[in-house]
Amino acid sequence: MATVNYWSSSWAASGADVEDELKPNDVHSYIMWGFGDGDAITITAHPGHAGGSPLRPPLPVEQFLAVENVRTEWNPNGRRVFFDVRNASTSYSVFGYVIGFAFVSG
Repeated sequence: MATVNYWSSSWAASGADVEDELKPNDVHSYIMWGFGDGDAITITAHPGHAGGSPLRPPLPVEQFLAVENVRTEWNPNGRRVFFDVRNASTSYSVFGYVIGFAFVSG
């Protein structure tokens, strides 16, 4: 019988400083581990609303994120997946998002 494991993580801009927002085409890079040989893995990024703090009220805009450049690695210490989350919008910054991770082993 297959076993499904899942969890999430999040990123948020730190407040009024517009320099830390994820601007169009900007990328954040991540590493994931904790899976086994042959596991089926999925990674998704879910944008938050455009705003997200008292200093940034929500804006009525669409936001687009892409999970890209997924790479796997094996070394004597285990397996890892490297991936990037990119703001795929051409116009709007992203101020926060959630990353969903899941893997199925069986």
